[in-house]
Amino acid sequence: MEEVTENPDFQINMKSDEVEEFSEFWQDQCYKLYSSIKTSLPEGSIEHTIKGGDEGDRLDRIDLYSTLVVFGVTLKIFRNVVLDFIKSWLKYRPKAQIILGCEKDPQIIIDNLSLPELEKFLQKNQYLKICEALKLFRDSKK
Repeated sequence: MEEVTENPDFQINMKSDEVEEFSEFWQDQCYKLYSSIKTSLPEGSIEHTIKGGDEGDRLDRIDLYSTLVVFGVTLKIFRNVVLDFIKSWLKYRPKAQIILGCEKDPQIIIDNLSLPELEKFLQKNQYLKICEALKLFRDSKK
């Protein structure tokens, strides 16, 4: 695994209108995606976010698995690992959405309808960096 840098390459947020974002149930559902990706990445890393609590205070700290940050993952790994797990995860949560975002670009929303289009687009543009590819995909939908 590559060393984690301070700035993530991109962020993954999971949302659903059917569930409260901070509920234990939803965080458990999101943890399943996080855990699957984390254990399968051949390079790079993925981390969950932490809300509240001071650095040394673990009592007020909440681990959030609905917002993930990704470091050092190539577009090939994103397509072959991350996107495959997103696809499986969305299959069983048809009303959920995955929001992908890069630091300087607006986010794109992925659901069961747009996922096949994104897969096809990334296959054709496999030599781009992740954020470049996501930006071009988003712009192609305007």
